[in-house]
Amino acid sequence: MTNRLELREITAADVPRLRASLIELAAWHNSVSEHFGDTESSAGAWPVKPFETTLAGFDEALRRGTSRIAVIESDDETRAVIGFAKVDIDSVGQTGKIDYLVVRETFRGRGHGSRLMEWAMATLRRAAVTRIEVKVVAGNDGAIRLYEKHGFRVYAHLLWKNE
Repeated sequence: MTNRLELREITAADVPRLRASLIELAAWHNSVSEHFGDTESSAGAWPVKPFETTLAGFDEALRRGTSRIAVIESDDETRAVIGFAKVDIDSVGQTGKIDYLVVRETFRGRGHGSRLMEWAMATLRRAAVTRIEVKVVAGNDGAIRLYEKHGFRVYAHLLWKNE
C-alpha cells in the first residue's frame, strides 16, 4: 500500500462509511486514557453518545455547510476509509476547530495523519479562520505530537467532575 492514497472531501451521503473509524477511535481512546475504559477510577467509556448520534451530527453539519470532512481511502476494491478529518467553522468564520482527525491503527506511521492535517489547515485557511482549536484525549501522545508538529501548543487543560 502506498503513502499516496486518495484524499477527498465527502458529502453527507458518505457519512455512514465513517462508523468503523469511530469505533476504532473509541477503542483507542479507552485503551490509552486513564479517564476512559472500564476501570473504577475512570469517568466512563468514550464516546459518551452513541455512534449513530455522532454520525447524524456529521450529516447535519455537512448539509448545513458548517463542517467539512475529508477521507483517505484504501486503494483496493473495498475503498475502505482508513482515516478522516472533520473541521468545523463558526458562522463568523474567524474560529475553526479540528473536531476529528483519525487514522486507523494499521495505517498509522505512513504520513496519513499529516496529509489529513494539511488538508484541515488549508481548509481553515481558505475560510479565513484566525484561531484553530483542537481537543485531544489525555494519553493520546501520538496525536499531541502530530498537532505540536503543526504548531499547536497547549492553551488550557479541560477538567471534568462527574457526580
